[in-house]
Amino acid sequence: NYSKGKKEGSFKQYVMGENDLFYLSQEGEYSNSQKIGIWKSWHSNGKPSFEGNYGKNQQLDSCQLWYEDGQLKYEVKKYLLPLPVNKERIVAKHFLKDGQIHYELEYEGGELVHEKQWWYNGQLKALRNYKELRIVTEEYWTIGGEVKKDDHDLNLQIHPFTLSRWYKKNIK
Repeated sequence: NYSKGKKEGSFKQYVMGENDLFYLSQEGEYSNSQKIGIWKSWHSNGKPSFEGNYGKNQQLDSCQLWYEDGQLKYEVKKYLLPLPVNKERIVAKHFLKDGQIHYELEYEGGELVHEKQWWYNGQLKALRNYKELRIVTEEYWTIGGEVKKDDHDLNLQIHPFTLSRWYKKNIK
């Protein structure tokens, strides 16, 4: 739907899937050509792919992404911290295909402040606190739960700024 050359109202997109059958790929609302409210998209198998809540200026207030089998992959939630802090807090989580949490990042006022990582068995792997994008405290654990002095041989695969770049592109 268009009004005065701008997208307005409900939007649904159907695409051709397997066996030349069409399926609902995404739906949401437009106001003045900007996404508003809840937007959803689906994998070709009908399972959810994405759900996000768009606030002012097309900023995502929260979103979830799923693997094709329906298992949660990412979850990002935005909160406003109460006074006297009065900063925006964003918590981003990544889950493995089996549902196990893999890492969690927390941002305040747009800056990374906390990072947690877990081993594939659910054991905590690393905990880092940041100030002005520099690590100020960090702790590490072996896969068996023993405290380590440093991150040597822990195979820390996910660097916090991987999701940080995604956050800046999609949430800001």
